[in-house]
Amino acid sequence: MRVVGCLLAVLAAAPAFAGPSVGSLERVAVEHVVPEMRLAAGFALAGHFEATQTEQELLVLAQEGVSDGIQRGAGIALGRVWLGSEKTRVFLLNTVTESASEQVRRAAVPALLEFLVSYNTTALEYLYSRGASEELQYAAGVAYFQNNRGKFNKASLEAICRDEAASSGFRRAAAELLAGHYLFPLASALGRAELEQLALGGDNEYLRYAAAYALVNVLVADPVPSLYAKVASFLDGSGLSAEYRWAYGQALGIRWAQGN
Repeated sequence: MRVVGCLLAVLAAAPAFAGPSVGSLERVAVEHVVPEMRLAAGFALAGHFEATQTEQELLVLAQEGVSDGIQRGAGIALGRVWLGSEKTRVFLLNTVTESASEQVRRAAVPALLEFLVSYNTTALEYLYSRGASEELQYAAGVAYFQNNRGKFNKASLEAICRDEAASSGFRRAAAELLAGHYLFPLASALGRAELEQLALGGDNEYLRYAAAYALVNVLVADPVPSLYAKVASFLDGSGLSAEYRWAYGQALGIRWAQGN
């Protein structure tokens, strides 16, 4: 990452923006030393990119943007452009399996889901088990769970997350559905402390991700300065799981995207 040395301490310690400007977000997305901060700013920039960049420009930014934050914002915007567009199933399948860019592969997922939900169970099982990329496995898993939601409870989803024979994309899709069980029904919902504990110390990355995914829904109620300070503290990051750090960064990105 190319940065100006004197900027590092400033960006790590700077206060949260009160209604961040596009310029402020772009600086953070490019120059901040904390990866979760760059990605949060990128998430918040997606709406601006969608409104100001052409599809081809978004594709280039998602592939070759100067930082992971810029690439993420462009990838999210590209996914929104493709969703509901006239992109063919073949184009989306080729993109989700063959693009060298993770952000471009991820961008194809929302539009591809519109096709996959009409697939039968056998086809989806094949794709989430043997798909040529994690993104295709994930998309097929999401479609499969959408079509069979009532068949899975908390215990069965946790079992999938623990199943080392299952594909990574399918386990990630199961983790996102499991997150809903951690939040509802309210009578049995996990509290913030429980979610943070699981996001930090869950048995594997998929169970930690499920807790982190649920935790984001709690964290978005936090004041932006508190979220900013927390994410800035990840400069060290030692002892903190990637999923826990992601949850705080995602919550901050959501708040920034809302103009807070």
